[in-house]
Amino acid sequence: MSQTKDMERTVTLRDGSAALIRPIRSEDSGALLKALKKLSPNDIRSRFFSFVKELEPVVLDGLKKLDSERELALVATNANDPEEIWAGGRLFFEPDGQRAEYAAMVRSERQGVGLGHAMMDTLIECGRQREIVEIWGMV
Repeated sequence: MSQTKDMERTVTLRDGSAALIRPIRSEDSGALLKALKKLSPNDIRSRFFSFVKELEPVVLDGLKKLDSERELALVATNANDPEEIWAGGRLFFEPDGQRAEYAAMVRSERQGVGLGHAMMDTLIECGRQREIVEIWGMV
């Protein structure tokens, strides 16, 4: 499954706000950096499994560039401001084509409104379309 417009969906969150979940784009660099700067140190540790003061440009570049045969990357933006990224999620496909590891992160102030759940549902649906039978992750 390629990252195309058919993977876009708008979801209404528990606080009444709307999020657009869509494939990541190369032009998302600035918005990604802004979103990452709004994460709490604990959120960064939970996602990267270590404390990171600032993401190196090469890491940021790797977040937006991907091999669509090996991974899928989505972002959730404010539906009213597509430059404001609220969350991100990825599937990393294993070589067997049957399993994928997931990773997700929701900006600190957007947690608790159902955004992580919506991102996970979208990742699961994308995995089903690729005939993935197992999705796993470390939490």
